[in-house]
Amino acid sequence: MAGRRCPDGVAGRLAGAEGEVTRLRLLLRGERGWRFRGGGVLSASGELGLRHDGGDAETGTGVEVGAGVGYASGALSVEGRVRGLLAHGDAGYAEWGASGSVRVAPDGSGRGLSFELVPEWGRAGGAAQRMWSVRDAGTLAVGEAFEAERRLRAELGYGFGTGGVGGARGMLTPYAGLTLGDGGPLRLGTRWRLGPAVELRLETAHGGSGAAAPADTLALRVALRF
Repeated sequence: MAGRRCPDGVAGRLAGAEGEVTRLRLLLRGERGWRFRGGGVLSASGELGLRHDGGDAETGTGVEVGAGVGYASGALSVEGRVRGLLAHGDAGYAEWGASGSVRVAPDGSGRGLSFELVPEWGRAGGAAQRMWSVRDAGTLAVGEAFEAERRLRAELGYGFGTGGVGGARGMLTPYAGLTLGDGGPLRLGTRWRLGPAVELRLETAHGGSGAAAPADTLALRVALRF
């Protein structure tokens, strides 16, 4: 449950505006995998969920369905998913999404080529994924007609070993990333992992759109794992 922010330019003309949304969800999910002699693995999944929406956005009980298929062999993995709102008490509300991904992973130490390409259409996050990934309940309140937006996310990097600290070898991974469709910037950076406990990341971002997106940024992040 959370208040919704006013659009830019509206807050100055209103003393205050708040909205409340609630969502209850019951989800059943199943997955099956098949392993081939060559080492590849084919997997298929399906999910069926019931949800009840209330508050100041869409209201009513709905049925969600989703399905996915994936294949992985060595460093390469390919996946596709679809999901949609099969029925809802609010007859004027619709929601669906589809996504795919192609990934090339480095070896277990992080050495070698890494690549990710993820196209998305509509609201592609699976029911369980979306339930736990939203930052606040206000994100669940659509409040307007559903639009099937298109997005494309890509990242390319390469990891190689370096001298570490205290005799421990590190893994340096320069990378470049780009997001199309939602005003995402061009990202250039490098990750330096010093064993399993320490990672440094230096990233610069150029471009982007929207009131909350600065034109250029430079960020240094330090991650410590215990």
